[in-house]
Amino acid sequence: MRQHRNSGTSQQVSQRRHYSLPLLEQHHHHHDHGNDWQRPLLRVRFLLLLLLLFLVVLCTHFLTLHSSSAAGLPPEIASLAAVSTTAAAAAGTKSRRFGFLVGAAKNVHQKVDHVSDDLLRVAHEIFPGGNYHIVISEEGTSHNWMGHNSTEQQAQKLTILRTEKNPGMDRISRLAYARNQYLEFVQQEHAGIIPKDMTIEDCVMIVFDMDFTCEIEWTSIGTALEPPLMEQWDAVSFNIANYWDWYAFEDVQKRGSYDKTAHTQFLEELNALREDQLLEVISAFAIAGVYKLSHLIDTRYVYEQGECEHKGLHKMMKEKHNSRIMVSPMPLYRFGCM
Repeated sequence: MRQHRNSGTSQQVSQRRHYSLPLLEQHHHHHDHGNDWQRPLLRVRFLLLLLLLFLVVLCTHFLTLHSSSAAGLPPEIASLAAVSTTAAAAAGTKSRRFGFLVGAAKNVHQKVDHVSDDLLRVAHEIFPGGNYHIVISEEGTSHNWMGHNSTEQQAQKLTILRTEKNPGMDRISRLAYARNQYLEFVQQEHAGIIPKDMTIEDCVMIVFDMDFTCEIEWTSIGTALEPPLMEQWDAVSFNIANYWDWYAFEDVQKRGSYDKTAHTQFLEELNALREDQLLEVISAFAIAGVYKLSHLIDTRYVYEQGECEHKGLHKMMKEKHNSRIMVSPMPLYRFGCM
């Protein structure tokens, strides 16, 4: 009997264990499934809470900055924000000007691709919004040297002035005549070319030697066209390596083209300057020069007594307008010129 009871008890225990194990397993499975959907929800709630805190802090900071500035009691953070905002605005602002890019040449089509690409690059970089006009005085050819660039002609951004070769004039006289052609064109036609809301005071003329084969450093020209540097000159040219255009040079001591001592002293003084400084001369020109158009009224290129035509123009500018003829130490080109 005991054995039978024990046997029955064993069976009951065994059955209980048999039924109790699935119940435990069901309980654990139910708990795990709950965590599976609860855990992501907790994460989302936590992230939303962080986002809400961030927005509260951001709004509080903005309101504090705004109210402090309005009350005239800016905290340190407001001061720094104001300074950086002003600096960013100054750095991103360019003075609105109109530029006439001009040059005189003989058979310039022989270097058409290089010259036209450089002129257009300088024009687009320095005078955004199409505020420029290119004027070329060309002798001895009917070739439309910029004709491949139809968009410039269609936009009426280009004027070609052609002249017949005069065998009775020497080379410099012919060059002076060609330069006076583009100068007279700009003097007479600028009012009909520039935007209506601009005046002659907003205009500059940039003269290029059309036989250069170097890549112009347009940033140097652009810097010279911005205050405070622009307030220090009425005509400015730039530094170049192996400075060679001494024919156009005359210093304030009236030492000129053939005085090597003056040349040496000029270069030493020029290269010792900071980029925000200028060196005054009576005349200088090297590859390119920038002129305020208001200082070119009633002036012209003059070639006489063997002097460079640039000297004649610069001296007339000084006589008529008391113009400041300056040279900048900033480089004019990136690579070697030929």
